[in-house]
This record gives sequence, structure tokens and C-alpha cells, in this order.
Amino acid sequence: YVEKFKLSHPTDSIEVLLPEISKRIGALQKHGEYDLNKSAQFFIKQYRNGKYGRYTLDDVSPEGLKAYFTNDDSDKDTLMSKNQIKKLKWEKVTEKRLNRWKKHGYLTGKGKQGVQGCKKG
Repeated sequence: YVEKFKLSHPTDSIEVLLPEISKRIGALQKHGEYDLNKSAQFFIKQYRNGKYGRYTLDDVSPEGLKAYFTNDDSDKDTLMSKNQIKKLKWEKVTEKRLNRWKKHGYLTGKGKQGVQGCKKG
């Protein structure tokens, strides 16, 4: 965001950031005052769309902080991303398929030759 809004340095002050955003996007109210609400909405929308990089926000609820600092593994599934859960499910399905194929001999070379009901030759 520093380069995008031509700031001299990063800041954690909203009082510095929002007027600069207002200048860059032309968010002005009547009488030439900066429209800080519009600037804040613009910044949040850009943030959510990933314009400042791919960031995630930590769960700072009391339960989330307690789970983080106690390193509680009982909530391991709830702390996984959707992609991690999807990958885990896919790995289980793949493992079941491989085991079934091995059971019927398809992966060992000793299994059924051809398809039932079809003539060879």
C-alpha cells in the first residue's frame, strides 16, 4: 500500500493513511474535506480483493486466542483451511481406491484380464 498511495513509509496510523487515500482516489466531501468513510471502504475493498498481497487475518476472539496459546490439537480440523480439508478428503478417497484395486489384483499384474462380458481376441 505504501507504493500504491505514494507514502514515504509504512504507517499504522489510520489518521495518516485515510487522508492520503482520499487524495489519491479523489474522495472529497462538500467544502473540500476528505471523505474518510469512502476512503476506508475503498481500502477495505482493495484489501479483501488481494490488491495489497495475500494476507489472512488471525482469529482474535477469546476462544481463538486461547486455542492458539494453549496449542490445543483437539481443534486441529477446525483450524485447517478449506483446501487442506479438501486435500485430506481426496487423499482418503484415493487410498480407499488403491486398496480396493490392490485387493482385486489390478495393481499387482495378477488381476482380472479384460472386462467381464467382452470377448478377447
